[in-house]
Formats: sequence, structure tokens, C-alpha cells
Amino acid sequence: MRIFPVWPIVAAMAMTLFPSAAPAQTSIDACYPPAAIRALSPERHAGVNLSESDRTVKIAQIREALAQSPDDLFLNRWIVELQHKPQTGALAAEFQEKLATHPEDPRYIYLHARALVGKDTPSAIHSLQELISQEPKLPWTYLALTEIYSSAAFRDAAKVAENLREYHQACPANLESKSYVEQVLPEVNLGQTWLVDQAASIRLRRQNTPYLEQVWVNEALDKVNHPPQ
Repeated sequence: MRIFPVWPIVAAMAMTLFPSAAPAQTSIDACYPPAAIRALSPERHAGVNLSESDRTVKIAQIREALAQSPDDLFLNRWIVELQHKPQTGALAAEFQEKLATHPEDPRYIYLHARALVGKDTPSAIHSLQELISQEPKLPWTYLALTEIYSSAAFRDAAKVAENLREYHQACPANLESKSYVEQVLPEVNLGQTWLVDQAASIRLRRQNTPYLEQVWVNEALDKVNHPPQ
């Protein structure tokens, strides 16, 4: 009986899973991951709900894809976001090294700042705000600030709404912002009960289709940004 070497088989399987992996770098204004890696995308806040074994498998899969496409923005972002909550900045050193090799690249400035959250969050906020002034087209900067300002330690509903609006304008069809809308509606312009009523009304009209979920996000953000007089 012939025994075939294992590594060629593993390599072939990897090429089947990631035939062309991802492009060398992701465009600044990309709202969606390349098709070749889309199946690896974790759901927003998946790091909270994943079992330890599922988290380990997901991270290993993303690390494998990163070995082929080390500069892909989405793969790097997912690695950070799959860390345990609350985050402790465990990957800050790793992304500091990556930034050192790409010091002028807005994507790596963003990734390092995102990795700092939980270890030196004030510095992360400063870096993200500076980055917005330099490269406003990068949408994930706004989503990172939205997440920071949604946390208990840095809670600021007005800043959540501000960054949520900017993210939504950059990526209007991407639903990653949806999880923050209900948080901000009751808190922006405190005392205006129409916000809570509107949130309830919109939720009642939601149906389980991507189109109507996007309608819900659009209407909710419109009410946050244009309150009645």
C-alpha cells in the first residue's frame, strides 16, 4: 500500500478553500471583503457568542488565509475583532510590528489603533480621529469609534450617532452598523420620547429580508440625524 505525503494534500485543500485568497491589498473605501474570503467573515460581535473551540477554529482559518494574503484589511480586522470581550489589546504588539513596515498606510494605522482598544483606548481614539482627517474614505475608522463610544467606559451616544452616520454614508448597503442603532436611538437627545417610539415602530415593521433590514437602518439613522422640530 502506497503512503502519500500529507503536505501536498493539505496544500491542495487550502487552494480549494482559498483558490486565489485575497488581493495583495484592499482598497481604502472597500465596504465588503473580496469574494475569495467572504465565507470567513465572522458575524458582528461574534467574538462574544462563539464557543472557545469555534473561536479557535475561526481564528486558525483566518490566520491560514492571512499567510497567503498578509495585507488584506478584512482578514486583519477580523483577527482583532475575534479576540475575547472585553478586549485587552492583546494583539497591539503584533499590529505595531505590521505598522512599522507600513508606517504611512492608513489601513495599518487603523488596524494598529483598533488593536490598541482595551490596552490604551485613549491613544486608539486619538489615532482614529487623526486618521479620519487624513483619510476620510476609510469606513472602518468610523465603525471602530462607534464601538468604542458604545462601551461602558467611553459611552457617548452623540458620538455614536455621529460616527454611525459617517459610516453609513460611506457604506450605505452594509448592515454592520445595524447592531448599534438601537443603542443610540433612546439616548440621543435625551427626553425626546419620539426616539423610543420610533425605534419600536421600526422594529415592528422589520421582516427577515436584507432589503427591509436596510430600510430599517436607513429610517432609524434618518430619525437620529434629523429629529423633528
